[in-house]
Amino acid sequence: MVYNETVFLLLDKKSPASTIIALDAATGKVRWEKKRPETEFGHMTPVLAEVDGKKQLLVTATHSLQGIDPENGEILWFCK
Repeated sequence: MVYNETVFLLLDKKSPASTIIALDAATGKVRWEKKRPETEFGHMTPVLAEVDGKKQLLVTATHSLQGIDPENGEILWFCK
């Protein structure tokens, strides 16, 4: 998924190797990377949504949904 010249890759595989990575679309350099140790294998493309006036990446995690800040990868909220 691409947003603001950033490519987001959700690389969920067996714990603790799951990660989400943000890459600069022009150079391929890593902007940020967050480990997702509680997440198992999954098949999903991050979805960009606006929640309370702010952009968020919506991604699945094991048995839950997470809202992630696209600027830094911080988990803003989650629900089961």
